[in-house]
Amino acid sequence: MKQVYLPTLREDEAGASSLNPGVWASLFVGVVILVLIVAALFPVLTSALGDYAANETTFGPILVIVVPLVIGAAILLGIVAVFLGRARGGL
Repeated sequence: MKQVYLPTLREDEAGASSLNPGVWASLFVGVVILVLIVAALFPVLTSALGDYAANETTFGPILVIVVPLVIGAAILLGIVAVFLGRARGGL
């Protein structure tokens, strides 16, 4: 019986990631800048939402909880979309 040579993952260059170190560095720097901007603006957002919640009794308390969660989810989805787009070679 003849043995068939199957390449390992280490030897399989087609399975290698298309993200080079420059792309990883730019993604990291972009995420850090985004986190710094959001951290700087977050107290302003929460105080404005708190003021709105004091005036509006129906939707105000709901928005105080939901808006930061939606912003965080949007940021995470944006980072994942950029990462996957670059990994596939699209962006």
